[in-house]
Amino acid sequence: MTTYARDPKLSSNDLEPARLRFDGVDKHYRGVDQTQRAGRRRSGRRGREEHWAVRDLSFEVGPNETLGLIGANGAGKSTLLRLAAGVSHPSAGAVTTAGRVAGILDLGGGFHPLLTGRENAVTGGILAGLSSQEAAERIEAILEFSELGSSIDDPLRTYSSGMFVRLAFAVAVHVDADLLLIDEALAVGDIAFRAKCLDHLAAVQARGTSIVFASHDSSQIRALSNRVMWLDGGRLRMLGAPEEVIGSFEMSMYDQTLAATPPGEERSGRLGSGEYEITSVDLTTREDRPANSIPSGWPLNIDITYRAHADVRHVIFGVSVHTERGERCFDVSTDGAGVAAPHGLRTGTARLSIERLDLVGGRYHVDAGIYTGDWSHALDYQWQARWMTVLGPRSRGPMAPPHSWGLS
Repeated sequence: MTTYARDPKLSSNDLEPARLRFDGVDKHYRGVDQTQRAGRRRSGRRGREEHWAVRDLSFEVGPNETLGLIGANGAGKSTLLRLAAGVSHPSAGAVTTAGRVAGILDLGGGFHPLLTGRENAVTGGILAGLSSQEAAERIEAILEFSELGSSIDDPLRTYSSGMFVRLAFAVAVHVDADLLLIDEALAVGDIAFRAKCLDHLAAVQARGTSIVFASHDSSQIRALSNRVMWLDGGRLRMLGAPEEVIGSFEMSMYDQTLAATPPGEERSGRLGSGEYEITSVDLTTREDRPANSIPSGWPLNIDITYRAHADVRHVIFGVSVHTERGERCFDVSTDGAGVAAPHGLRTGTARLSIERLDLVGGRYHVDAGIYTGDWSHALDYQWQARWMTVLGPRSRGPMAPPHSWGLS
């Protein structure tokens, strides 16, 4: 029997029921069987195959708990979140939620491109469960958090992907949800705004909201999660403490990459199967000046020049920045950012543009990688590809966001 239930009655004590429960959930889709296309055209018959996005999935998310989702693309993370939100329904099994549910599942999902950001903020709040009066009362807080300024009254169709996320995130975290669902939303936007979102999610956690979120950034997963779920081919591969699960997942990816790396290459500071080759990593700032040394708060461009030795259908470019002691400051990629290497291109450059490098003073190194579209392994990965010095005051933490003090 297949059910989807939502219980709006939710107490505020430690004895309250799970906010989200999956009981033996399957989800499958019917699609065209690629091997039958030619025969179908000749015979006129419609060949179909079943794609299982989720198989026999059972787990619970309790009050005040944050569950991080990891796994390769296509592992079932987005399907799980859509099932939890009620956007999709299971093919078998039961999904049960308790209380008000809000989420960011599709970039700008539910927003109307012809309405302004302000109008979408109000309607988005109402769709998330707020009354008209509640949405109106919270609009100023939503607008302030989004940091969109005068753009809030521009049509949504003029927004960049980063502006979409600012607005969608601001709405989602201001609806007082009991269960908050986030699908890769923190992969878009500048460093300072992502840090602000993480801080706000920590505050949301402290208020008792349960959170389920998917991310390819293991530092975000580690920072927020009480438990981590590793999905593999739609099935539960591992569920447990963040360090244990993330470590096992990263070791699996490393093992696959190492197995595909030509002998001896791993000793030169790089790994990868070699279909794509990183030929250079360059750092520049204003007016494309070299950024071996850069003041904190200045823009930074990271250019990954590459050569394709084989025609790979889809690749992902990634960059991570680490302190001199190896602590990861941030990790971003083109996955979900709406950019991709031109199909069949033999040479090219992928540029990451950072509006403000809000890091404290110190020495940092840049790692760069090119991965398969499903994140199964690296085609080429270079650690410590470039070093740079950030000029500015030092601090215990890695971030130096714009700020001011006031006394009264």
